[in-house]
Amino acid sequence: MSAAEKRTLKENVKPPKKEPAYLKALASRVKGKGRKS
Repeated sequence: MSAAEKRTLKENVKPPKKEPAYLKALASRVKGKGRKS
């Protein structure tokens, strides 16, 4: 495995700061759809 691949794996394991907010927005969106229906 190359160094670049190892770096990519580390980045995949440790999510970027933007990801949790995006996941929260996505989850609340799904919950909102569920409540409406």
